[in-house]
Amino acid sequence: MHGAQVTYQYSLFCRYTSHVTVVWANFCFDEYCHGNERSQCDNTASSMADFSVREAREDDCDEIVRLMQGFATHEGNLHLLKTNVKTLKRDGFGEKKVFDCFVAEETQSTGRSRLVGYLMYMWSFTTLTGRFLYVEDLFVERDFRRKGVGSALWASAMKLALSWGCGYMQWMAKRGNTSGINFYKQLGAVETNTDNLMTFTLDEDAMTTACSKIVSE
Repeated sequence: MHGAQVTYQYSLFCRYTSHVTVVWANFCFDEYCHGNERSQCDNTASSMADFSVREAREDDCDEIVRLMQGFATHEGNLHLLKTNVKTLKRDGFGEKKVFDCFVAEETQSTGRSRLVGYLMYMWSFTTLTGRFLYVEDLFVERDFRRKGVGSALWASAMKLALSWGCGYMQWMAKRGNTSGINFYKQLGAVETNTDNLMTFTLDEDAMTTACSKIVSE
């Protein structure tokens, strides 16, 4: 996907925005594509980095963990990061995998390559509309932001969701992520947080305690 292929991927990003419902945002790539006209996107694409987007492989896990650490550091959550190479290989490439991942790979002048961004997603299902794609993480290294990398990763996810007939994509946002929220609203994103819906989380300790109570009753 070098050169023209990257430009094509970026054009897909703009073309599909009117066809996918996107909900919430909390990612780190700081890119904007103002408007949906292909000409505008192609002009931006000319300044993009030399990279390609592909599906992650098992041997990428060390690099993905490095990027995850960068994301956690950016968010101030590095002390909470428990995922390691072993769990990535088990949960993303094992017999009972629970996530998939796109990666952005830079090709250096020496011929060597390195990962500079990733988008982690998983499939989910709702009884109302069926299959949808849930995006867990999107991160691009600082030196590669505003160069089309995040947009190309995003385009790959949207194209995949459309190809599987998903009714929508979904992800979560922090209220303070103003630049990200503005970007997603430009895509046509709709905030679906409502007064009558709440998000609950059970951590490992709470699950253990709750299970013990239920079993003893």
